Amino acid sequence: MSVLAAATDPAIVTANLDALRIVDATAARAVESAALPAGLELRATRDAALNYWWPDAGGGRWLGRTSLPAARSAGLIESFAFGPGNVLLVECGGGHELLALLQRLPAHAAVFVIEPDVQEIALLLRLHDVAQAVAARRLWLFAGDGAWDAAADAMRREPGLLPPQRVLAWPWWTTQRVREITERVTALAADVGRHREARLRELAAPAVAPRVGSTAVLALHPSRESVRLAERLAWGLDERCVPATRFCRDAPARMHSLALAEHLHATAPERAILVDALRADADRCLMPDVRVISWLSPGFNVSAEWIAAIGPRDRLVVSTAAQLAAARAAGFDATRLVHLPPAARIVPTTPRRRGVLVADVGGTDARAVGLTLTSHVALWNELVAVVERVAGACTARDAERLLRDAEHRSGVSLDDADVRTEFVRRVREFLIPTLVNRAIVHALQGANIEADVYGEGWPATFDSSLRLAGVRPPADTAYDWVIHGAVTDEPDADLLDAVAAGAVPMIRVGSDHRLPDAFGALLGDRHVLTFASPDELVRTIRQLSPAADNPAAQHVRSRHTWALRLDELAARWPDAGIGRR
Repeated sequence: MSVLAAATDPAIVTANLDALRIVDATAARAVESAALPAGLELRATRDAALNYWWPDAGGGRWLGRTSLPAARSAGLIESFAFGPGNVLLVECGGGHELLALLQRLPAHAAVFVIEPDVQEIALLLRLHDVAQAVAARRLWLFAGDGAWDAAADAMRREPGLLPPQRVLAWPWWTTQRVREITERVTALAADVGRHREARLRELAAPAVAPRVGSTAVLALHPSRESVRLAERLAWGLDERCVPATRFCRDAPARMHSLALAEHLHATAPERAILVDALRADADRCLMPDVRVISWLSPGFNVSAEWIAAIGPRDRLVVSTAAQLAAARAAGFDATRLVHLPPAARIVPTTPRRRGVLVADVGGTDARAVGLTLTSHVALWNELVAVVERVAGACTARDAERLLRDAEHRSGVSLDDADVRTEFVRRVREFLIPTLVNRAIVHALQGANIEADVYGEGWPATFDSSLRLAGVRPPADTAYDWVIHGAVTDEPDADLLDAVAAGAVPMIRVGSDHRLPDAFGALLGDRHVLTFASPDELVRTIRQLSPAADNPAAQHVRSRHTWALRLDELAARWPDAGIGRR
């Protein structure tokens, strides 16, 4: 019986094999030609999942050795010590574990599967849709007697792919088996490490002169905000016809320093823009004569120690007034410091949709913010109740007042200044935005207002007029209006992108309806609609008549694009070479 003929859904196995064929044609051929067990059946398991069963000498066998695949996976994943690196499965199991790992791991981490029995991989690819993970090189499948060697070959081909740092141990493994696997993983990492160190030494001396005028935009930390700022800066450079390349550590195949070194060796930039990073973060891959500008995203926390680590010739661009104040307080050289707030990209857009809210939310449980001390948990729970009662009217500026209210109600006082500062930060940056944005969504649902919602932490679907559309809006999607519910004092690039594409900005403010200065500077006081409560937002939307010529859009497009930000930088630093050409 062929893999395709035996598939529960032929489309799944076809997509899986197509993706695997692109990444590893040899493995795909082995899977396609694998003979499947006689008497193979797809059965409902005792935990209401599906799994394959087939008869054998012992009476019968389940894929992954279990008739409780979902329950076993939940237990193993719950007890697994997650970390920042890649994870290895030796033996693929029934597939539930690797799917759970892919879901829990960040996008820049990968799962490796080393399975000596090709038949097991063939069954897994019939049962689970993993095509997207394989194509994104987040899932690596190595099967057969040469699986370990194939894994080493893949890491030599992919210079940025880190060896696995953690192994998921199966319940049936003995102590001896664990020791054997540990030794093989250690040997694999050492072998790959030797190969990469040799290549890094080859790249240490520049083979070609820097390309005159070329710029490398580098996001060296796997942060979504860093990557998005790098994308926007690259767009601005392209608008100004500045030769530029972009490298982001946003995928498993770009995490090791060798991938960065290969990129810089191939592109030979004259200068580099390091997003949320220092020259030292480039792991000695930048040539000493490359001119460096560190450019901070709005959420980056500036410390005196970080400022002190900036190179003596390197420059700094900050996005917010708070970052500017922190750099000045740390004594950073004013001639090497520029404040440039977020801006917009100008791209062709689709026909406009009704409205959009871009906002992240999170769980409000004390564990979600790392609190374990009994008194802190009690205070946090009271804080949640306090903020929920006033979520329609509070802003980030109310964080200290709300904390004092919760202390009074709970009887728990924070006397340590550092602990108190951290609590206020969590209330300001996490709790208030989460509850305010939930209140906004609740009001939109209650009023049956159609809108797309983007962000992390929302339910998969809304049982209402709202649609969860993704994490962040595509650059080419236009809306009639955009809600800024982040309760911050400064606009972000997502808001500016939407406004530049034609959306009327609706900004959350306090009860005094005072628009923060940064919003007035970027959007124009007369071009903004404000609301102090979700109910007022609903009334504002219902009264809105979108104009063909949106003054806010014209204002942003003419004054606040990333290309214009680069022009501002060039005016301040003429030798930077990254403005209008």
